[in-house]
Amino acid sequence: MNQSTGHKGLRSFNRLVSKILYPKTDLCIAVSYGVKESLLKLGVKNEKIKVIYNPYPIEEIEKKAKEEPEKCSKT
Repeated sequence: MNQSTGHKGLRSFNRLVSKILYPKTDLCIAVSYGVKESLLKLGVKNEKIKVIYNPYPIEEIEKKAKEEPEKCSKT
């Protein structure tokens, strides 16, 4: 669903193909309610969309990414 290409014609093509193909799927997995809303706008029926959040604790990962790494000692 990422429409962030630099080519305007390609973005339009992707959107057109998405509007045709997404509604024909048996099930769409969305990673957030925002993605679900985008799928609904493309014509996917609500009952065909399942929202499954990222199972990883993103806030914890971001916090650890900012910490100074531990130095390893040579053995």
